[in-house]
Amino acid sequence: MKNVNLKLLLVVGLLLIALYKLYPTYRFHTATPEQRAVLEEKNPDEYKGAIKLGLDLQGGIRLVLELDKSKLSEKEAKDATDRALGVIRNRVDQFGVSEPVIQKQGDERIIVEMPGFSDISRAKKLVGSTAQLEFKLVREAEDLGPAIDAIDRFVKKGVVADSASGDSSKVAAAGDSATAKKDTASSAKDLFGATAAPVDSTAKDSALSDEEKEAERIQKEMENEKPFTSLLVKAGYDIAVPRKNIDRVKRMIAEASAAGVISPALEFAWQSEMEGEKGDEFRRLYLLKSKAELTGSFLKDAKPSVDQSGMSAGGSVVNMTLDKEGGKRFSKVTGANVDKRLAIVLDGQVFSAPVIKGKISGGSAEISGMANYEEARDLSVILRAGALPAPLNIIEERIVGPSLGRDSVEQGTKATILGFSLVCLFMLVLYRKTGTLAIVALLLNVIFLLSVLAGMGLTLTLPGIAGIILTIGIAVDANVIINERIKEELATGKTVKASITTGYSRAFTAIFDANLTSIITAIILQYYGTGPLKGFAITLIIGLVSSMFTAIWVTRQIFNRMMLKGEMSKLSI
Repeated sequence: MKNVNLKLLLVVGLLLIALYKLYPTYRFHTATPEQRAVLEEKNPDEYKGAIKLGLDLQGGIRLVLELDKSKLSEKEAKDATDRALGVIRNRVDQFGVSEPVIQKQGDERIIVEMPGFSDISRAKKLVGSTAQLEFKLVREAEDLGPAIDAIDRFVKKGVVADSASGDSSKVAAAGDSATAKKDTASSAKDLFGATAAPVDSTAKDSALSDEEKEAERIQKEMENEKPFTSLLVKAGYDIAVPRKNIDRVKRMIAEASAAGVISPALEFAWQSEMEGEKGDEFRRLYLLKSKAELTGSFLKDAKPSVDQSGMSAGGSVVNMTLDKEGGKRFSKVTGANVDKRLAIVLDGQVFSAPVIKGKISGGSAEISGMANYEEARDLSVILRAGALPAPLNIIEERIVGPSLGRDSVEQGTKATILGFSLVCLFMLVLYRKTGTLAIVALLLNVIFLLSVLAGMGLTLTLPGIAGIILTIGIAVDANVIINERIKEELATGKTVKASITTGYSRAFTAIFDANLTSIITAIILQYYGTGPLKGFAITLIIGLVSSMFTAIWVTRQIFNRMMLKGEMSKLSI
């Protein structure tokens, strides 16, 4: 009696654990999309362990990426795709996308499928960002002025004159000089001087017509004499480029760089985000030292947070921790460049360029300039996962809708419930009270199966649902075999106890053999199959093991408990 009770307590304990594992799934699928977004931002682990729906049931994003190996050596290119695959998988896993499909296609392409993801631009940034992190010193007015003048002369003349070459060498010398004195407060103001007003587009609507004509005349002279400078505006102590001029400025810089007008020791870099009001947006343009003082190879960790102090208080930032060697280098760089600006550059774009107030020890750094906490979280994931071995070109991108559609999913759910109800009715009609045990076993089987899926962090797909339905059929079949064997034994005149014992003993062999062969087939399918086939196979394997436990062992313990209480003088079957 005591032994039977302990076994039943074990079943109850397993049921409670299963329900506990399924609770996040219940919360996730009963919450609205808005509630999920709020909770996931406050607590990213809120729905950890919940069963998510696959791409074929809830839709998502599909990207086809191609690795650009043109700048890699033959040795580097050999395993570049495999390394890129590992980096992308690490990023997507850290981001929390459930059951993504990340696989190679040929030697240079990678397919990424992200179920439940609908923001295509965010997905492209997460997956395709090279994540080359660099810390570079900003060159101020002493270098910026000559560089802009050199580009002006180059664009105006259309060729690299001797004077421009001479100025270029001066720019290079200024860029490399360690003794040049900097004044971080003087840059755009000194560069534009008296002509800054018309370039900055600050003329008022109430200005006199004569003044407007004069401003227009000055602007035209500016465009003729300084075609590059005329496209720039002031942004505090920095220079910036209005949205409408960005493409022209990029083209001028590229042509000037190719012609050798700009020293190889210097480079222009754009701010990562636009600024300004709608219709008057602009991007800051920085002149940086080409050689990085520090790279992301020394990064140990990166975490998103909300800035608690300083000018960006309340804004989202990424706190970085450098390893031991990186901390030493960072301390040395900041100590040697106090009152200068250090740009934090990711994939060639400047995220922030703070002034170094003093030597920074401890190996900590911060990236500000995030639009929101979501962007800070994405960037921290990209940085932690590491840099790609080469740039990725997105050759195909599309948002995939659910294969079945909302109506079909709802109809499928109704059909499943109806089918389950008919099976239960069949068992009750055919086996009366004994049929209730089969229904209990069936319910436990489904609960245990789903809880294991949740515990393993798997995603439910259409083939997975097919595996569950097949499992239900196999579980019912096992109970039918047991009940039929018991009826056969009762027909020979045996007692209820003897009939149950013999019935289970004879049914076990048939049930075990059938399930074992099915499990072996499912294991082979899981090993050699890909994508949807794996989901079907895993679900089937778990379901078969669970059905044997519930149909054979659990129902037998219930029978044993009933016999010990003396309730089995006659069996309703």
